Amino acid sequence: MTARRGYPAVDRFRVAAALLVVCIHTAPLASFSAAADFALKTLARLAVPFFFTATGFFLLGELVRPGLRPRTLSPGVRRFLKKTGVLYAACTVLYLPVTLYAGNFPVENVLGELVRDAVLDGTFYHLWYLPAALLGVLVVCGLLRFLRPGAAAGVCGALYLAGLLGDSWYGLAKQLPALKEGYDALFGVMDYTRNGLFFAPAFLMLGALLAGFPARRRPRACLAGLGCSLALLFAEAFGLRALGWPRHDSMYLALVPCACFLFLCLLVPRGGDAPFLREFSMLVYVLHPMAIVGVRGAAKVLHAREWLVENSLAHFAAVAAASCAAAWLLARLSQRRRWDGHSGTAPKPDLRRARAWAEVDLEAVARNAGALQGCMPAGCRLMAVVKADAYGHGAAVAGPWLEENGAAAFAVSCLAEARHLRRHGISKPILILGYTDPLQVDQLAFNCITQTVYSEEYAKALSAAAQNAGVEVHCHFKVDTGMGRIGFSVRSDFEAAIAAMERCAALPKLHFSGIFQHFAVADSTTPENEAYTQAQHALFERTVQRLQADGVALHTIHC
Repeated sequence: MTARRGYPAVDRFRVAAALLVVCIHTAPLASFSAAADFALKTLARLAVPFFFTATGFFLLGELVRPGLRPRTLSPGVRRFLKKTGVLYAACTVLYLPVTLYAGNFPVENVLGELVRDAVLDGTFYHLWYLPAALLGVLVVCGLLRFLRPGAAAGVCGALYLAGLLGDSWYGLAKQLPALKEGYDALFGVMDYTRNGLFFAPAFLMLGALLAGFPARRRPRACLAGLGCSLALLFAEAFGLRALGWPRHDSMYLALVPCACFLFLCLLVPRGGDAPFLREFSMLVYVLHPMAIVGVRGAAKVLHAREWLVENSLAHFAAVAAASCAAAWLLARLSQRRRWDGHSGTAPKPDLRRARAWAEVDLEAVARNAGALQGCMPAGCRLMAVVKADAYGHGAAVAGPWLEENGAAAFAVSCLAEARHLRRHGISKPILILGYTDPLQVDQLAFNCITQTVYSEEYAKALSAAAQNAGVEVHCHFKVDTGMGRIGFSVRSDFEAAIAAMERCAALPKLHFSGIFQHFAVADSTTPENEAYTQAQHALFERTVQRLQADGVALHTIHC
């Protein structure tokens, strides 16, 4: 599991990345030095790969877990596609007057041009990112449906290399007649290879791999890697420029390691997140061409073209300031609307009918979640137990709020509670701690819900039902180390429990990806109870190590 939030540096860098995109479209240093402006533009090329890597990390990390073959799009992916599609449609309408004014609306082969722009090139010059995100996510999900993560990453890499030869390395492709003919035909279908087919999948897959196979973060090594890869990026960009090879300058070989090391550096700081910055940065990205139009119009009215347009640095500053001001205002209005709707406090009760009610301060819930994440060791993530209607806090409201503020997974007591969370937008993994009727395995699979398995008999029943339904069920082992409720009793007969779990792991249609235990007296500080808790944990660690040594892959281990 990958925590969607809890990486504040990622959210902060989104704003820097959005401003780097503004740099690309305003050329801040062009008035002073063409070489310096090209260097800044080359650095700014990191912005969009960063955005795609972040999307892959937070959205697709679950798909690269070993043994997982998603049959359908997960609820989180479906929600992303819907949200991004709606944003793309709104942006297309927003920029339609500018498109018509600029004379960029197609007059010949209107339907074909509109389809090409909508799917590949973008309906306005900066909007290509949105269809690229949509198409790229579908490509990666499709590859992971049929291929292992390594093979899928290889295909994404091959697509990127193919796109590279149609972008900054086009001069090399032109020297080979067969390749030149192929790319000439390709550019009859699309304007650039910088799109959701060739460009986006590589960085989306990179983010997914960074999430699905987390490594220990070494800040100095990450910084050194970033410095070396940036040096390679500048050398590649200036070298290709000297050769005159680029047809466009969006895709470089060194962009991939640059994006990788940059993201690894941003993952090091942990703590609370900044949801406002996510919305703010996207609005800066979306609105800055409108700000360019506004600044140029103001310069004309004020007779200040020399200062606001011809001075490239002042032009960038004016556009950035206007974009940020508009984005800040819209983000605040959006935040206030959500707050009034459901994100702040519960609706005011009808005092004529209720004699008692509970008001939940969700900001306090968010602070608590952030505080927990801040004191976690590296690699440890937060699973929010929200059974019994989130213990009275309201799972429909507290669940999405916790997901927004760092919860990497959720635990509930039964299938009905899990489906309730899915209906209210929870996309993160959900673990059922209790019993689910094997006849409902289709609902487990359809809703991407993980089931606790606590006995061999239950595992066999689930496996048989899953085979009949033609679905795969994701499971976690529950082991009893001393709680005395349910679970494989490693305390009473260690070897028998281990053998039973290994037989369960071999059952068809069951994919065991995790294991957990339940502490009995962890809330007590008496010496005897602390010793009991430590003994439970030692037995749990011994169990995990034994299963892993015997070849049972357990990627999510929790207590």
